[in-house]
Amino acid sequence: GSFNDWSTTGVMTKTEDGIYTYEVTLSAGDYEYKAANEDYSMQWPVDGNKTLSLEKNSVVTFTLNVIDNTLEVDIDPIIVEYNVVFKNWDGSVISEQIVGEGSAATAPEAPTKPADVNYVYTFEGWDKEFAEITADTEITALFNETPQEYYIRGSFNNWTTSDVMSKTEDGIYTFVKTLE
Repeated sequence: GSFNDWSTTGVMTKTEDGIYTYEVTLSAGDYEYKAANEDYSMQWPVDGNKTLSLEKNSVVTFTLNVIDNTLEVDIDPIIVEYNVVFKNWDGSVISEQIVGEGSAATAPEAPTKPADVNYVYTFEGWDKEFAEITADTEITALFNETPQEYYIRGSFNNWTTSDVMSKTEDGIYTFVKTLE
């Protein structure tokens, strides 16, 4: 067929009386084909060629039945799979998945990032889309940061959180209150 420039290199194998098969891996595309002996004195189909259209790379098996004069084709699409790794803010792996080409990965539970002296962190989402995977992919968690709040509490304010300290630089907070 057109997939092998109509050469005789694709020799069919006899599997039982009158049945011959040939298996080949083909890229996505359109092809013409037929089965024939080397000098084309016997051909299937007799008139013209058959056509084959593949949407994906596939393993194609041609089966010729010389008793029934039939040529059948079995198409088995090749499923390409990719590794998808979800990582937390620190690079630690949260989830690893194998996903078929064009399929969606499944997000793990929302990860966390511990608060530090300056910020409280809230999960925002992921740094990449993963609805249609087409390559090995690493996806990292994103976090919103909210400035940490510290309070001065004491008998002068009934131990409430009404007196918020102001951040002057990383890790340094101040508060001024005139006591009477």
